[in-house]
Amino acid sequence: MMYVSSSDVSRGVTMKAIRAPAVAVLLALAVATVAGAQPVSERFVGTVQWVAGERMTLALDSGSSVPIDLTSADQADYQTLAAGDRVVVTGTLSPERDRVIATSIDRASN
Repeated sequence: MMYVSSSDVSRGVTMKAIRAPAVAVLLALAVATVAGAQPVSERFVGTVQWVAGERMTLALDSGSSVPIDLTSADQADYQTLAAGDRVVVTGTLSPERDRVIATSIDRASN
């Protein structure tokens, strides 16, 4: 334990003694938050329902439909897709959790 005299307090010694550990804790929390916020890449297998511009809807094999944002995918991955094509979309869930942001699209083997 550190002994602090009243003259030390007036010189700001206690603030310096508190500041370094407080900054270390805040930095650790910031790093943990950023590390925990990294999106997880997922694969979605299904059938293209429609493609228009930078949007697509994928009918999953489970029966549900998923909106796909194509803005982060290579245009060559999706420019020849048509309704009925079987594909594997790799991407992350949007921060709003309302669509998948595709990073790649590959044709699926039937």
